[in-house]
Amino acid sequence: DLEARTVDLQRLQETWPHTALALDAKGCASGNGLQGTLDLRNGQPGPVDRQRIPLARLQSAFATDFATLRLGDLRADLGSGGRMSGNAEASPARSAIAVRVEALNLRALHSSLRETALAGPVEAEATATIQTLRVTLEQDDVRLDADVSREGDRVELRKLNARAGGGELDGSGELSLNGPMPFSASLRFRRFDPARFGDYPAGDINGTVEARGDLEEKRRRILAQWRIDNSRLRGQALASRGQARIETNRISQVDAQLRWGRARAQAEGAYGRRDDTLDWSLEAPQLAQLDPRLGGSLSANGALNGEWDKPRLRYSIRAQALRVPGDVTARSIEASGRAGLDADAPLELDLVADALRAGDIALSRLNAKLTGTLAAHTAALGAKAQDLDLSMRLAGGWNDGWTGRIEDLRNRGSYPLALAAPAPLQVRPDAVTLGRLEAALGDGRLLIRNAEWANAKLQTSGEFSRLPAAWFLLAAGLRDQVRTDLLLDAEWQLQSDPQLSGRVDVWRAAGDVTLLGGPAVAMGMERLVLRARFDNDAMRAELELRSAIANAGVRARLDPVDTAAGRRLTADAPLDLNAQVEVASLRPFSALFATTGRIDGRLQADVRGTGTLRAPLLRGRIAGDALAIDVPPYGVYWQRGQLRAELEGDVLQLNELVLYAGDGRFSMSGRTPLRIADGGTALTWHAERFAAMNRPDMRLVLSGDGNVRVEDGKLALAGELRADRGYFELGDDALPELGDDVVIVGEAPRVRKSAGEAELPVQLDLRLALGQNFQLYAYGYQGYLGGRVRLYTDESDHLRAEGRINAERARFLAYGKRLEVEQGRLIFDGPIDNPTLDIAAWQRNQAVEVGVKITGTVQSPQVQLVSEPPVSEGEKLSWLVLGRAPGDAQGADLALLQAAAGTLFGRGDSVGFNQRIAQKLGLDDLSLRGSGQLSGNVVALGKRFSDRIYISFEQGIGLAQSLVKLDYSLSRRWSARVETGTVSGLGLFYRVAFD
Repeated sequence: DLEARTVDLQRLQETWPHTALALDAKGCASGNGLQGTLDLRNGQPGPVDRQRIPLARLQSAFATDFATLRLGDLRADLGSGGRMSGNAEASPARSAIAVRVEALNLRALHSSLRETALAGPVEAEATATIQTLRVTLEQDDVRLDADVSREGDRVELRKLNARAGGGELDGSGELSLNGPMPFSASLRFRRFDPARFGDYPAGDINGTVEARGDLEEKRRRILAQWRIDNSRLRGQALASRGQARIETNRISQVDAQLRWGRARAQAEGAYGRRDDTLDWSLEAPQLAQLDPRLGGSLSANGALNGEWDKPRLRYSIRAQALRVPGDVTARSIEASGRAGLDADAPLELDLVADALRAGDIALSRLNAKLTGTLAAHTAALGAKAQDLDLSMRLAGGWNDGWTGRIEDLRNRGSYPLALAAPAPLQVRPDAVTLGRLEAALGDGRLLIRNAEWANAKLQTSGEFSRLPAAWFLLAAGLRDQVRTDLLLDAEWQLQSDPQLSGRVDVWRAAGDVTLLGGPAVAMGMERLVLRARFDNDAMRAELELRSAIANAGVRARLDPVDTAAGRRLTADAPLDLNAQVEVASLRPFSALFATTGRIDGRLQADVRGTGTLRAPLLRGRIAGDALAIDVPPYGVYWQRGQLRAELEGDVLQLNELVLYAGDGRFSMSGRTPLRIADGGTALTWHAERFAAMNRPDMRLVLSGDGNVRVEDGKLALAGELRADRGYFELGDDALPELGDDVVIVGEAPRVRKSAGEAELPVQLDLRLALGQNFQLYAYGYQGYLGGRVRLYTDESDHLRAEGRINAERARFLAYGKRLEVEQGRLIFDGPIDNPTLDIAAWQRNQAVEVGVKITGTVQSPQVQLVSEPPVSEGEKLSWLVLGRAPGDAQGADLALLQAAAGTLFGRGDSVGFNQRIAQKLGLDDLSLRGSGQLSGNVVALGKRFSDRIYISFEQGIGLAQSLVKLDYSLSRRWSARVETGTVSGLGLFYRVAFD
């Protein structure tokens, strides 16, 4: 018996594929021979382009008489690639194999090929003089045929055919193994679509390729010709023709042209001898036509000359609005230069790139200039970005790698850096070595003693001092959240072979951190230390923080895990974390939440972390004591708060949150995930005679229950509240507001929405009962309110209300009169800001009892005067305002009536009722007043025709008297008046003003 386990062929030869082979061979003597079974297993099958073998298992029975070997019941499992079964025989005179392939998946053989399930026979036979191979595989519209034979020194490809989807590729050829090895070959395409066979561009290709010549290495001579017409590739027209003669160390007679969409490419000439020149050019004005991953335009040209082993390339490239895979874009790139492969070859480059972006790296400009030869040259590099203005000079040469020095390195941007002395640098395909590098970093210092990476092994040590932590905040994009003048010192010594060992120490040298997001909050940092130790990929780290507002201590441990490459520190490393955080006072954080309020209290957290680095599992306790929230302008004084919570993985279990106000309390409990948007929040709250507001003119005591949930990614608040006591005094004056048509220069126009139109970020369903002790003193209203209202959000997240609020035991004060509110209701059934009005207030106990009745809605109220018994509108107004009939009114009384009418019917407009009437008539003034020239009272109309001329007309009330006046301003103090009518006259006036 023979047994082998876990054989990796790549360990024997680096270029061989990875395997995990296990072999079991069992045999026994049989007559003059041996028979038994073979079982070969591969634990790591895969496609060849991933350095794997597409074989999972091979099984067979064998028998041999030591002259002939026979394999019977041969079975091969190709994993996802299909199956093969058959028989094989081998002897000195003849060998043959015949197998049947089932469900052969070409993608399992090579990742770029298409998914298939091909089936068919594969037969091979070999004698001393003749060898043959025949393959026929097919499925649906795909068929592959091959027939190859060798007889003596002659090899013939009799048939090569690939068909799919109506397209076809045919090939044939001959080769002699004697002498110069003459050959001939041809390929013919007919509606051939590469995409039918793998991850290749879709096309419809028609054309031929012919080649003939000699293949013997020292006398190689090949003439290749091709022609493609009436074809398409990636939806673009495709045509190409050309020829080339390929000899040992020379290419000549090159004449090639390509047209693909709007792109054009051509090459002409020869290369290989000293006097040869191969000119080439490319014009691609729309790269996206050729590949959707590309964008912009590209133009390039150049020439290749020199000897075969000493090529010289001259090139010029120009690109606009370039986009290439890898999230790389550039507004423009221009490059030109020369290059070669031998030591004396000229090396020149002049590169300028504008608006270059690669992933998260964005540069406004990148420029590079190289001069010299491959063996000895200098380079100047420059890069500019938002916080970067970097320049670098290097000098060195290439000899199986680049060896030289960093002559100068500076950054004049937000991260000031200046190299103190040249630093040696070596870059090879498998290694990078940086010698001692010393530089000034702002007001600090950076010292890299050594840094070497070779064969996946790293070794580095160094230190820095007084490095501004603000640089890390700039790089992380946190400049708007945190401001800091913190300076850091650090030392490190690390090596990886490939397991990481060493240490990293970082500590505060000076400075503080200030939290933004409102008024600044300084942490008052006193100590910050981070220590990390690595031992063969095991990590131990400690963090210590002491500041005026918070202290923290964190200890973490990560251990390596077994991988195919050995024990490594990966995202699946087991985690052991202990963290303690203590906030002695929350008062400094008040400014982050409100400019008129204050929060206070103490917080403590003790957290333990397990699980893995990829999926940490956190558990711990969070406690808060003496919690307080005070917002004096709103009468909010919530005190003696207490918080008790437990962290269980990604869920916060809120055992208790209690706040006291007045004689009552508010409590909440439940659980919520740390990622609230994931759903699962289930919190309940209870208020018991809780003084939510407690100001002399604003008092509100509430009781009720409810819950907090997350539905469809939104916070949902629901519950029932009862106002145990309420008292509100609201002033009559309100600050003026700009009209909707006013636009402030430099600000976006405001778009105002009513409360009913605004979309709320939460789902709301609250029921409020005003109870029996809710008083309101506002805008002349004095009395109680009662009723129930439900506030909720509809399917469009608009705030709605339903229910009614009633006026109870209420009076309304207006113009010194006390009106009894006999009927007062606000009925909600839709938007909260537009309830229906049903209000009636009366003045009783007089000859004519009058009142005001308001109906309609808040946004469109209807105001109506009512009386018992019915009288005219003017008389109603007189009885309402003066308490008597209008016939007894004097001049001052009439002026009061005019003001009252403007108030009653003006509906709060900034322009009075009488002024609106005057504007409708094209006048500037309409008023009722006493007159010095006419006895009694008059109705006055006025119109200003210019800055100097004003004409007015006065008509007496009750008497047939009238007057027309013209006023003319002579200067700021002097004016003249002419009047005519019942009384005529002429006057000259001088005006004096006294403070």
